[in-house]
Amino acid sequence: MIYLASPYSNGDKELNYKRVSDIMAWLFYNKKDKTFYSPICSWHHIAKEHSIKGNYEIFRRIDEAAIASCFGFAYCVMPGHRESSGMKSELAYAISRLKTYFILRPSYVDPFSMELKHVAVMRLQSSQDLLFTLHTTT
Repeated sequence: MIYLASPYSNGDKELNYKRVSDIMAWLFYNKKDKTFYSPICSWHHIAKEHSIKGNYEIFRRIDEAAIASCFGFAYCVMPGHRESSGMKSELAYAISRLKTYFILRPSYVDPFSMELKHVAVMRLQSSQDLLFTLHTTT
């Protein structure tokens, strides 16, 4: 399984959930050779229904256990990814444990649309490649 890291607490949680759930659905239908796990898709409704407030620190234990049980880590380049303290923590934890890394780049029908067109999935050779790619990404 591949852990999907994406922003959630920064900005609009509902919008971030919508983006991630669309990406997960796209991956489900288009990347049948891989299985992805998203903590946002797993916990958004539970947190909302049971009024669980907070940021990444509330879910750190669960997220780290999920990362440890996955063979791969996918970093989703989307609005808010640079500012997300949760993604930074997930990335650091993954680098200390995993060997397979992916970058995901969703693209939309147009810049103002929420209609997902495609998700580019790029496998990287090492954590250094991942860090370099993130450093050079706008």
